[in-house]
Amino acid sequence: MVYTLTVAADMGSSLGKGCYTIDKGPPNDAEGFVGGFQRNTPRKGWVTQANAVDEEKHRDLAPDSCTIEIRDRAWTVGESARYALHETRVRAAKSNTASIRVLGMLGKIIEQEKFTEGSLDLRVLLPVGERKTFQQLEDNLTKAMYEVRLNGVKPSLRINRVRVYPEGSGVAQNVIVPDALVLMFGHKDISIVPVRNRVIQSSACQTITGMGMIALINEFPCYINDELLLAEFLHMEAVGKGGLKRLVGEDSLEKARINFKQAKARTWRRILQQLMLEPKVNTVSKIYVTGGSMRVWLPELKATFGGRLAFFADSLKSMISAYPDMQEPKNKEIKPRFTDSFLLMEGATHG
Repeated sequence: MVYTLTVAADMGSSLGKGCYTIDKGPPNDAEGFVGGFQRNTPRKGWVTQANAVDEEKHRDLAPDSCTIEIRDRAWTVGESARYALHETRVRAAKSNTASIRVLGMLGKIIEQEKFTEGSLDLRVLLPVGERKTFQQLEDNLTKAMYEVRLNGVKPSLRINRVRVYPEGSGVAQNVIVPDALVLMFGHKDISIVPVRNRVIQSSACQTITGMGMIALINEFPCYINDELLLAEFLHMEAVGKGGLKRLVGEDSLEKARINFKQAKARTWRRILQQLMLEPKVNTVSKIYVTGGSMRVWLPELKATFGGRLAFFADSLKSMISAYPDMQEPKNKEIKPRFTDSFLLMEGATHG
């Protein structure tokens, strides 16, 4: 029997996300069960991975971390590399470390599912602005699969396919109107993705560089050493989770909230100016919104675009059905980050 692992990996700036399916194939015995799982029923799961890479092998690994060994070189990816001397810069191009981060994510899936032998269908999402790197990344990953050791394990994988897609490819498959825009709110940037008949119009895609969550961070008069931690606090404040109280304490809370409100208003004005430069913003019938920092701007988006907004609500319901643990309170804020990779994976396994 051939077991197939299908992975859709989204190389986010602040957090890597991966959805996967293990297809156990058709039964060849009367019961149709192996290891407690019915062979006809795919097993589905998801992983996250901190955005840090260090060219050094760590022995004590955090839960999301993985060591990658190829020939005589080794890297650690994930939380264990977060404070390393050569930590990956959040503002660097995602393609710079994509191959190592994808291998680290694959390593965690292999480890938790004990999937050491079978076929692999690997799909990776990267910004459309980095498309010149797509073919090289596909080639690098394909070659690496045959010699890499992941947390000391050398998997025996037959490569069905390794393909890199522009960010938005998963959600584009689920745009139900003929002509629409997808706005993807990330940590670094905001991507404007025109979609026609469920296909990304790559030549018309735009990236509003530097206007993701980091724009709000730069406007807010507070500095802490960890940019991602500050982003988390501001995100919590925006969605009513009391992030500023955790950041500055009770004594400075009132002033911090005033500063946050003013910073948010200034940042939104700049974002809106950039969005309005896209002609289709005023003509399409639907504007789909997704991304890790999307909920920060929900009040402003609703006030600006009203009934034309759509949020892939049905897709999120499907995700919860596939991954019941996504419904847990601790995962509420992470669900929108998985929309693109989840829908890319669903397309990979159904077509």
